[in-house]
Amino acid sequence: KAVLGKRTSTSSAYGRVEYIQFPIGCESGDLRYKEIAVVSAFHPAYVHRRPELFGTFETQLRLFTALLAGKDVGGEEQDLDHRVIYNAALLRKYVDEVRADPSRWLIAVDCEWHGISPNEPGAYLRTVQTSTRHGEGICVVLHHQGGQPAFVPARSYAIEELRRLLLTDEEAGYYPRVGGHLLRRYLPWLISVGIDCRKEFAAPATPEEMRPRGGWDSTLAYHAVNETASFHLSDMALQLTTAPRYDLDVIKWREAYCSKHKLKAKELEGYGDCPDWLLLSRYAPYDPDVARRSFIRCASEIRNLTTSIT
Repeated sequence: KAVLGKRTSTSSAYGRVEYIQFPIGCESGDLRYKEIAVVSAFHPAYVHRRPELFGTFETQLRLFTALLAGKDVGGEEQDLDHRVIYNAALLRKYVDEVRADPSRWLIAVDCEWHGISPNEPGAYLRTVQTSTRHGEGICVVLHHQGGQPAFVPARSYAIEELRRLLLTDEEAGYYPRVGGHLLRRYLPWLISVGIDCRKEFAAPATPEEMRPRGGWDSTLAYHAVNETASFHLSDMALQLTTAPRYDLDVIKWREAYCSKHKLKAKELEGYGDCPDWLLLSRYAPYDPDVARRSFIRCASEIRNLTTSIT
């Protein structure tokens, strides 16, 4: 707190590298400054009392040792395919590409919305995000900040294409495997606009079908690997992927918004009032991307574990 500010905690600083300048003396009447990199970590005694935090603590120490080695820590990833789509032609092209490539049928889904539930007055589904391969995050924008229509020519065109992407088409031989990070939270919002992918999210009929078919959840997969870990998506991303902390700007906005409107964080009714430029370009595409990457990593570890046991 003395270095990063009173509002900073070890948890909020997790995964961040802050660069701070401080004066170290004068030369010819001008102050000379030194820049240092600051990272935070839990106290070992705290981790000893809460062993479920050991994985997080290990990541914090790896971040520190990487900085000591002169590595670029917390920098931007390269070769990402993160896109924001507002029109039907681009969305149709994307959906056609996915349907034609079975290697992309494992689909992560995420949503942003406004309101406590989709049935209350004034509530709306703002975005639907998907990822079908490593480094991909596609954000389909249905509404702008404040609820103004965004998709061209109309929202119904987006829903039609998203149904083609997320729902089974037996005649065409298309069988998507739909999942995400706590996807059950988003299902009511998807169902409310006509995208009922419960069948695609459901577990397969037999254990033998579980690897090639059926839905999935990155949270449950990580729990199978480490049942005492933190299951926040940003924490999982730092543990299981090369993604940086991508949610910090949205967290700052949320804190400022709640403070201005005298709300507790749990009382915030979604991200309907978050500016487009802040929510859509980085935060929204990363969510399904890291959820899918985390699941792939956990599924690989589970497969190795079951193989060694058998």
